[in-house]
Amino acid sequence: MGEKLGKFELNKIYCMDCLEGLKEIPKNSIDLIVTDPPYYIENLKVDLKAQTLRRSSKNNIFNADWDSCFEDLDEYKYFTLKVLKEFKRVLKGKGQAYMFFSYHHLDWIISMIKRLGFRYYKPLIWYKPDTMGVFPNQYGCNYEVMLWFRKNDKFGKVKFNIGCSQRDVFKQTSTNIKYRKECGFHPTPKPKEIIKTLIKNGSDEGDIILDCFIGSGTTAVACKETARRFIGFEISSDYIKIAEKRLAQKQLNKEWFSDNTKKIQKGGDTNGRDNCEECS
Repeated sequence: MGEKLGKFELNKIYCMDCLEGLKEIPKNSIDLIVTDPPYYIENLKVDLKAQTLRRSSKNNIFNADWDSCFEDLDEYKYFTLKVLKEFKRVLKGKGQAYMFFSYHHLDWIISMIKRLGFRYYKPLIWYKPDTMGVFPNQYGCNYEVMLWFRKNDKFGKVKFNIGCSQRDVFKQTSTNIKYRKECGFHPTPKPKEIIKTLIKNGSDEGDIILDCFIGSGTTAVACKETARRFIGFEISSDYIKIAEKRLAQKQLNKEWFSDNTKKIQKGGDTNGRDNCEECS
């Protein structure tokens, strides 16, 4: 048996509800959270699905059961509040989080993060040059948002290993068929190289990373490739099987996004400052 954190063995994905899993994690024990919760665009489903002129495949967000399990927006907000409270409890003093979130809800989620006492920094952008939903009477969208925040300001400057040469806009394709196949054609896979960058920036080798919506295992794979330990929760046993298959590979695939990653690291096609005065 490997190392344990509370009742959980590290470097494993557990088939359980995120809140049930979070409650079993000891307080002040997690170095970094990188996660991608449901976006709850179900409230927009009728309008968007009826108006969409181009859809990528049948495996899209509109067919994701986990995004349509909330009765209404109030229930989704309450769920998010409970998750964030658990994040606050389990993060170490210097711990931080990167959380993907829909731009539709940025007005209230940022306020909620601040109200709970987190130190909120800024939104990071995943720019997808190869994908854009096309809707009548509104601008098409080809980006997703990652919210960056830490537990509090009590323990000095935020960990930022890569430094400010890393811009806040990540240009990365989303339709690489080989990668989507590796991810089991999950409807909302996130690029492994972006996840690896967040992990390397916000943690050190050997640190414990939490992803309580781990899906087909991209965060786990990124941790394995960057020498971090992890705990993951996922309610779908099918996606856990896909994740375990990915983790079992002797040689993890690293090349599919390498060209774009080089551009990102060089600051290509992005804008940003060369200093980190705000990162404290």
